[in-house]
Amino acid sequence: MFLSPLVGRYAHKFDLRLLAGGSFLVIGISCFMRSSFTTEVDYYHIAMIQGFMGIGVALFFMPTTSILLSSLPPKDIAEGSGLATFLRVLGGSFASSLTTWIWHRSELFPDLAP
Repeated sequence: MFLSPLVGRYAHKFDLRLLAGGSFLVIGISCFMRSSFTTEVDYYHIAMIQGFMGIGVALFFMPTTSILLSSLPPKDIAEGSGLATFLRVLGGSFASSLTTWIWHRSELFPDLAP
């Protein structure tokens, strides 16, 4: 939330593809850091890793949206932005539903069981 305006302000100085690619590295590192969590993890560690992941999310969505809308004529940018947001939310909804479905039916997927 705090980093997105800065990314937007200075994005023209960087290759947006590199920013989006670097975001995968940051998000991947944060996921790797979460893999060592146990039931004894404290709030501080969760918050720090979530904050680190937030950097990756900010570096991903703003450049991706800019790349997506860069080829549209100015009159179509609002519609393109709305469609991109709709598809992003729809994709997240399907992903969370599928993850929950697999989690609750882990006997069907023994290799994916927690």
